[in-house]
Amino acid sequence: MRYRAQVDNNQKEIVDALRKAGRQVIILSTLGGGVPDLLVSSPSEMWLMEVKNPDIKDHKREFTPAQHEFRALWRGKPIITVYDAEQAIEATR
Repeated sequence: MRYRAQVDNNQKEIVDALRKAGRQVIILSTLGGGVPDLLVSSPSEMWLMEVKNPDIKDHKREFTPAQHEFRALWRGKPIITVYDAEQAIEATR
C-alpha cells in the first residue's frame, strides 16, 4: 500500500539550517512509501533523516507502517529522527 507523502511544517527550517551549516541536503519527503524525509551529507558522511513536528500530538507523530517497514529493511547507518534544526545540525557533527 502506498501512503501519501506528507511534509512536516518544520522541514524547511531544518533544511535551511543544515545548508547554512555547510551540509548538502536532498529532500526525499515527496517520495512517500516510508522513505525518510532528507538525505544529508558532508564531505565524509551521509545521513538519512526523518523530520517529525514536535507540535503535533504524540499519536499523530508516530511512524507510519511504511516507515516501520523501510526502517526494518534498511541496512545502512541508523535513520536519525529530528524535531528541530538544532538537533539536526548536532546529529551531523
